[in-house]
Amino acid sequence: MEDRWTIFLISCIVLSGLGTSSGSGLTSFNSFNVVNFGAAGDGKTDDSQVTLSLSLSLSLSLSLSLSCVCVCAFQVSMFQEILLPQTQNGHGLAITSTLGLPSLTSMGSFSVERDKLMVRAQLGGQTLACKTCKLLGAKCSGPSALAFTRCDDLMINGLTHINSPRSHISIDNCKGVIISNLHITAPQTSPNTDGIDISGSSYVIIRNCTIGTGDDCIAIGGGSSNVNVNGVTCGPGHGISIGALGRGGYDTVEEIHVRNCTFKGTMNGVRIKTWQVIELSDITYSGINGTSTADDAINLSCSQSAGCTGISIDHVYITSTNLGKRTYANCFNAHGTCTHSVPPVKCLLP
Repeated sequence: MEDRWTIFLISCIVLSGLGTSSGSGLTSFNSFNVVNFGAAGDGKTDDSQVTLSLSLSLSLSLSLSLSCVCVCAFQVSMFQEILLPQTQNGHGLAITSTLGLPSLTSMGSFSVERDKLMVRAQLGGQTLACKTCKLLGAKCSGPSALAFTRCDDLMINGLTHINSPRSHISIDNCKGVIISNLHITAPQTSPNTDGIDISGSSYVIIRNCTIGTGDDCIAIGGGSSNVNVNGVTCGPGHGISIGALGRGGYDTVEEIHVRNCTFKGTMNGVRIKTWQVIELSDITYSGINGTSTADDAINLSCSQSAGCTGISIDHVYITSTNLGKRTYANCFNAHGTCTHSVPPVKCLLP
């Protein structure tokens, strides 16, 4: 227990240094131990009843323009939603320690508008209820571990996230998000454990992260725009996915860029998933090198009615993991151009 205290106290101090400094050169911050707010911290009890008083204390602390608020849970605790106030000046929220997940809802659901939210923590584990449910073969999807809704200017840095029962991080209707230096890990056999889910969000940067799960490393959903993914190592998992799009007949996703990423042992590299009637346009695959366990290393299967237009494939080289075996490209109603590709994509329509 002493070691854990030291680790997370240091984390609080380091995080507080990210805020504005006072005249003395020291940074003002407050530390809140959730156990002092009535949390049992035993990994079994739903400690969500403490969130109201915790939220009030956070509101008071933030109203005093403190640069950083540190929520410290030195034991495993389970929470539902923490609501943060709107303030004139941006504030930071740091969460430290290992926090468990409640049985039914997301472990941490944060909602704040026109403000700054910063998270640095280690999250991990599944509750006994989740594990027991799965062992009994019951249908239990479990909670999303950490969900952010309407959080503008969100920063998530240095987060270690282990074995969520469902998606690890959800970003919904947020603007101006920077996610960096994350380590997300879940068993390859664990279903629906996306690393980062993004929906309805804009101006999102994900960089220098290592993600290995049983599902998508990153999933980008409808209503998202200006998402830049750079320097991500993905695997195992299903790769980086856009979609599924168009469940209700219409979806818009624009300006999605995936660069300098490494995929290891993934089911896919980069993919776009849509329902049958959705039209896709202006898609570029460039500078991709890798190997494939499947024979069809490039698969452009588009809607029969709408199709895909404006596809550009340039300097894409994907060979088979089986030495000497050739890979091939498969297309359906896909229109575009291809230069410098292995396998050659001769099936593209003009």
